[in-house]
Amino acid sequence: MDTKTLNLHITNFVRPFTISQARSLLEETCRIQFFWMDSIKSQCFVTVSTAEEAEATFKALQDRVWPIETGKALKVAFVPNSELPKQGDFSR
Repeated sequence: MDTKTLNLHITNFVRPFTISQARSLLEETCRIQFFWMDSIKSQCFVTVSTAEEAEATFKALQDRVWPIETGKALKVAFVPNSELPKQGDFSR
């Protein structure tokens, strides 16, 4: 999606890492309003507080290799509210 929103979809996570570590990575550039990560820790959705935080998070994480030791380049996309996980889809 080309339109910038407050919602980001981040993919290419590679374990091992903890949910707390992923959240800490995000909190370097934003205040998290909503966070969801799938059960195999390969992707997450996050809603941030402001457009500036969304842009900063996108720039900081797009193509960043994380975790450094075992990770792949993260891919980040802006997504509309309709693509966020619905109630009942939550694993975390």
